[in-house]
Amino acid sequence: MTNIASGNSEHVSNLIDKDVLQHFISLLSSPHLEVVEQVIWGIGNIAGDNPFTRDSVIASGALDQIAIVLDHAQPGTSFLRNASWALSNLCRGRPPPKYEQVKRAIPSLIKVLVENDNEDIITDICWALSYLSDGK
Repeated sequence: MTNIASGNSEHVSNLIDKDVLQHFISLLSSPHLEVVEQVIWGIGNIAGDNPFTRDSVIASGALDQIAIVLDHAQPGTSFLRNASWALSNLCRGRPPPKYEQVKRAIPSLIKVLVENDNEDIITDICWALSYLSDGK
């Protein structure tokens, strides 16, 4: 499903129509880190497709759950990189997401920024903060 979510907009829309997003959300609580990482990657792919799919992901509650995962992730890991990237995708796009729906991400993004020295992770976090501060 993660690979399909990286396909074209039609593929992503079909995943949303088939409620894959809800299955992804339920798998965020898996005890298997590999499953959670793949699910976060899939959610990030869906969110990054377009503002409609991004808003669908936000409405599903995924942002809050990914932020919680980010709060507990080990610094410098690929897992943290994927979660940071996914959270960044939830903050970007035109029109921008409603601030009230994404403000929960800010403390998690700052925590990751302070605790990490991995350039890729820092880049994703800075992009997310840039998206959040762009506009009103």
